[in-house]
Amino acid sequence: MSQLKIDTPSPVVFSKRSPIYRQQAGALFAERDGAAIALQVTDTESRAQLQQSALLDLSATFRSGVRGRTASQWLGQQQLPLPAQANQSVTTRDGELVLRLGNSELWILGNPLRDNSTLAKQLQSAPASAGCYPLSCQHSHSWFVLSGECRSAVMAKLCGVDMRESVFGPGALAMTSVARVSAIVVSHELQGVPVFSILSDCTSATYMWQALLDALQEFGGSDAGIASLLPAN
Repeated sequence: MSQLKIDTPSPVVFSKRSPIYRQQAGALFAERDGAAIALQVTDTESRAQLQQSALLDLSATFRSGVRGRTASQWLGQQQLPLPAQANQSVTTRDGELVLRLGNSELWILGNPLRDNSTLAKQLQSAPASAGCYPLSCQHSHSWFVLSGECRSAVMAKLCGVDMRESVFGPGALAMTSVARVSAIVVSHELQGVPVFSILSDCTSATYMWQALLDALQEFGGSDAGIASLLPAN
């Protein structure tokens, strides 16, 4: 795992930053993938909070995709695991998340605790002439992570899809509506903690963040930084 740079200035000096960085004013930010990401939001957050109930903003973390008739074949040649069918996800051994949105479109979400520069170069090399080309979702979609035992109950307030673990377990993916905004919801583990990743249009990021946070706060949860992903000392 590479070291996060925590001696960075305000997010406003970065050309890349989360669309909701203003919602986390006062947070300690770190540099990840050339962008500012919230490292610590409060003095009391911890891995225990992540396991109980938390909302993280991973929008600054690298993500990309590939599209085309040979997209699956090309990704397989890059030694990346592939979901068996559409609307499924799989986690790589390095902690990236591979999403299959259809037969010809796959997204890859980077590990928020690693340097994803090598992965970025790898995905940008997709040869369009071979029926596969890079697909950018870095700036089109925000990426929020909802954790905790109450996550299914939180989503029940905002989404019509049944996301109880017995129905929507690890690896499940749904393209649905969350708080009346089109979104992709993925059930998976992040650093060993069961979570939902929620990807939606960046133009609605602030609204989506507030909707998720309001619903989570009813269960005693709050927002947190990526320091909560680190193992307890």
